[in-house]
Amino acid sequence: MAVTTVEERLSRLEGVYDHLASKADVARVETQIANLRTELKGEIGGLRTELKGEIGGLRTELKGEIGGLRTELKGDIAALRGEMLRLNAGLIKWGVGIMVAGLVTVVGAMTAIVGYLG
Repeated sequence: MAVTTVEERLSRLEGVYDHLASKADVARVETQIANLRTELKGEIGGLRTELKGEIGGLRTELKGEIGGLRTELKGDIAALRGEMLRLNAGLIKWGVGIMVAGLVTVVGAMTAIVGYLG
């Protein structure tokens, strides 16, 4: 084996130290990455649960709103039907009135003709 100087041995020891320090740094970074991954998975799971709850609440709220609108529309439709029946009854009365007026006129004209001829 060759005789080495103190400086050479010290230089080799520094290289070994740097190599070992790099391995420790890599292991520490890998551990931090694993910890962050676990933490993120937990946060994502919590957010999913929270979003599911929010979506469920919105569904319930929308169902209530839709039910209220259906009830309101049914009431409006019933009111419109009543109005249509009232208008139809008015038109029928108006038509009957015209027919009666026409018959009165015809009867009056016939009476005048019979009185003239008679």
